[in-house]
Amino acid sequence: MLSGKKQEKENKKVVEGQFDMFNYKLAEIAHEIDKINLNELTPIDALNTLVKIKEKMK
Repeated sequence: MLSGKKQEKENKKVVEGQFDMFNYKLAEIAHEIDKINLNELTPIDALNTLVKIKEKMK
């Protein structure tokens, strides 16, 4: 069993790792959104794009 301070460091590493993965996902999605030309998007294309983005967030 880990001591209190060692356990805190281990927990912090896990949280930081999860946060880094979350930031990576957000950056990837932001890049994908930047590439979308909203003026050429049909309503069904917009819905399909939102579904894809929602799936990536999981």
